[in-house]
Amino acid sequence: GFEDVAGNKNDAVALSDALAGSFYFKDNTNPTVVKVENANPNTAVLRIAFDEPVNTSSILWDRIIVTNYANNASNTSITLTDGSASYVNEALKTVVEFTPSPDDVEKLQLASNIMTTVSNTFVYMRAGAIADMSGNPVNETTKALQADALDDRDPTSFVYFDMNMNSGRMVIKFTAAVNVSSFNRAGLQLQSKAILSASGANKMILTEPVVLNSTDGSEFTFFLGENDLNALKALRGLFTIASDTYISLTAETLDDVYGQPIRGVVSTKGENVRSFVADITSPSLVAYSLSMTSGVLQLNFSETVDLDTLQSSTMYLQANTASDVINASISSASPS
Repeated sequence: GFEDVAGNKNDAVALSDALAGSFYFKDNTNPTVVKVENANPNTAVLRIAFDEPVNTSSILWDRIIVTNYANNASNTSITLTDGSASYVNEALKTVVEFTPSPDDVEKLQLASNIMTTVSNTFVYMRAGAIADMSGNPVNETTKALQADALDDRDPTSFVYFDMNMNSGRMVIKFTAAVNVSSFNRAGLQLQSKAILSASGANKMILTEPVVLNSTDGSEFTFFLGENDLNALKALRGLFTIASDTYISLTAETLDDVYGQPIRGVVSTKGENVRSFVADITSPSLVAYSLSMTSGVLQLNFSETVDLDTLQSSTMYLQANTASDVINASISSASPS
């Protein structure tokens, strides 16, 4: 409370008798961006300070632009589309960490000339990108503000892989965008166990070019070549079920979009498949040849077949495709 000049204390006012204010002036001052304190090139998180508390639920993401130059018509700019935000200090609410959506993070990585150094890390905020607690929109920055600091970039790392043995399609997910044209198939090893040196472990290295099915990005998708896929299917106990489907990668397998090698996965700690689709496609006879001199019948199938499963009695030779023509069953055969 207070005292008068004679030292008398003021009369107490009970909560039930609280007085209404004679005047009330609503906050109508627009908040202003003070600075971009920090940026993280791995997650694209931007830590931005304001001159008063702001409301993170009022963010309009498409009014936040990350660019590589303060004020240049030919600069590279990425307009954010979505994300999440949190306060560095919940009590003060003046410093906010903006976390762009995964799609926005990938766009920034693919730009390859944004957030590689402090000198190309700028943020431009349009009016209304965020508001204060009274709903006053933030002032537009007069120019893009350079970040005070930029965290170190982490090596691009493996996240997971999926495999479809019907089509031979493999998807490898990384923490950041990779350059698909840098793929070196010799660095990718298929293995049946996490520890390649374990007893009974099988392995395979690709021998022919893969068919790329993706552009630069954090998901690297490709199809195994036909010969490699058939060779893989011919092996026993490798890529037949999820529990025998592992890969390892050397650092030379891929580069990220900045030209840096990925962080490898050693063959003693192979990564198990996340999603596995087994081969359930039946092989089809696509061609055959018969030598009446040697008696050799050669059958060509659409994929690798298991010779041990041959049932010669289910095979017939006939004059043409009509059902009523003379045909002959094969009673026995020696496959090779």
